[in-house]
Amino acid sequence: MPRYLVHITMAHMSFDDECGLTCASDDDAIAYGQRVADEIGAEDLYRNVIVRVVKSNGEQIARLTAASFGVPVPSTIAGSGIERNRPQSVPVSLQPPAEKP
Repeated sequence: MPRYLVHITMAHMSFDDECGLTCASDDDAIAYGQRVADEIGAEDLYRNVIVRVVKSNGEQIARLTAASFGVPVPSTIAGSGIERNRPQSVPVSLQPPAEKP
C-alpha cells in the first residue's frame, strides 16, 4: 500500500509528518487528512488549520481546511481544479460503509 505524509500548519506553526501512514488509496488518505483537520479545527485557537496530504514521492494530493459548525469550508484537491465542500456534519471514516442485509 502507498505511504502518505500528513503535514499540519496552524497558529503560525508547522509540523511535518516524518513517519506517515499507509492507505489503500488517495481517497482514503484524503479522508484521513480531512478528519485530522476537523478534529484539530474544533478548537477555536486552531480553526484555521491547514492539513496537506502528500504522497511519499513528494506529490501533494490535497490541501484541506477544517469545517466549522456545519458551514462548508472549501478544500482544494491538488490537480483536480475543483473545490469540494465538506461540512463538519458529514462523518469522515476510513472504514468502508457496512453492507446492507
